Amino acid sequence: MTDNLSLASKLSKIMAEVSHVEKRGHNKFFNYDYMKASDLANAVRAKLSEHNIFVSTNVRQMEHFTMVAKNDKGQDKESLTILLSIDYTFHDGDSDQTITMSVPGAGLDAGDKGAYKALTGSLKYFLRNAFLIPDDAAEPENDGGKRGSDK
Repeated sequence: MTDNLSLASKLSKIMAEVSHVEKRGHNKFFNYDYMKASDLANAVRAKLSEHNIFVSTNVRQMEHFTMVAKNDKGQDKESLTILLSIDYTFHDGDSDQTITMSVPGAGLDAGDKGAYKALTGSLKYFLRNAFLIPDDAAEPENDGGKRGSDK
């Protein structure tokens, strides 16, 4: 199936095979498009399977704290912030080789979804970074074309 390639070689092939994921999500409040975690996972998942690679997830540490912020009506709203330290491990089904990457996750929610938001965000950035899938709008230096003065 994969011609006795090393795990790193298989991952490199997947990197070449998944070069772009369309931005199909839209944030109405802030009016921007984004790459959905589910679209990214679906694009990479099929390729991992083709190369006989499994990914395991291990939450090593979880921290939580409460934040209070004003909602859109000016009222105080309490939210729980969850911080996760997560290891993702690629397992090669042909050679038993493994490669582990650590990726943090953070989730803020007024209900019980903070940990799930943290997991989803972490998974999205793990897959984007592992396979170098670009998202120019997510670059911290991208100011949307705005330029400051050169003073």
